[in-house]
Amino acid sequence: MIQFLPLIVFIICQTITLIITSKYEHKFEYPFKRELVNLIIKSQAFYVPEKPIKAEHREAPLYYKIELSKIFERGLQMELSKLMAYFIRKTRVNFDRLIGVGGRPSIDKPTREKYWVVPLLSGILKKPYAMIIEISDSGEIICEGEVRDGETIIIIDDVLTTGRSIINAANYLREKYKNIKIEHAFTFIVRFPLSKGGLDGARRKLLEYGIELHTVIDNVELVKMLYKRKYLTPGGFQRTLKDEDLAGMVVINNPSLK
Repeated sequence: MIQFLPLIVFIICQTITLIITSKYEHKFEYPFKRELVNLIIKSQAFYVPEKPIKAEHREAPLYYKIELSKIFERGLQMELSKLMAYFIRKTRVNFDRLIGVGGRPSIDKPTREKYWVVPLLSGILKKPYAMIIEISDSGEIICEGEVRDGETIIIIDDVLTTGRSIINAANYLREKYKNIKIEHAFTFIVRFPLSKGGLDGARRKLLEYGIELHTVIDNVELVKMLYKRKYLTPGGFQRTLKDEDLAGMVVINNPSLK
């Protein structure tokens, strides 16, 4: 009996661990939002310009900017990529290939993006990737890299603003490749206008195209966390709230914003 005592103790400990983990699993969640906000603060990837600036994707001016490329400039690209890789794994979505989205001003000019997170994700997740590129001056869409008929695809975007890039990429792939399956898209941040439903509105829009949206954080929670962390001053917070994307955002019990 004594010789089996270590085994019995091991089994009891494992059973207790499984019970505790199952019961309190929500308390052991990886802090995706907090870690992304940490990277944004370290890299100053969120900023409020002194004057609103013109945006390519809408008529209304931007009162705040999100530039995840600054995370790359600070040499923190692997931290950002690992965060998204873990986020994707957590959803347990099965897929054959990653698809990134980007743009070029013209066919003979380089892409506008200063960084690509998808190649790093490809290495971490050990899945092949391709890029769908929109050409601004012609409206043409091209594919850089290999995509095969019948594959299950997930689309990766950094910041979803209108959802147009994801939808255009999905439509292009579905038209060009037979039996391709595209049901999921992933993004770090959603800054879909609150007047159009905010995060829920963005999800509804993509669902119309058969795509489930997964995001680490939305603009409302991001701005609140940045203010709570004192990265945003009260004045900066007030200017941020003037942005079209945040019009109608409710701020409760915050005397410094009165």
